[in-house]
Amino acid sequence: MTVKYVTPYPKQRGGSVIITSSIQGTRMFSNVGGSAYSTSKAGQVAFTKMVALEMAKFHVRVNVICPGAIETNID
Repeated sequence: MTVKYVTPYPKQRGGSVIITSSIQGTRMFSNVGGSAYSTSKAGQVAFTKMVALEMAKFHVRVNVICPGAIETNID
């Protein structure tokens, strides 16, 4: 929804859109129980590619970043 409501602005003024996904959307992992998470992240990667194609005619760059594991204090 954010991309839907934000894209009119770079279409008018130029700019870029950055979507944050995860490395789990780009390759297979052996974690049990990660299917839903990995599927949603792969969807974000595919979504970004399609939006990039649609926005290219307006000279708007659309990228996805896919960080790997991040060590936190969350249990």
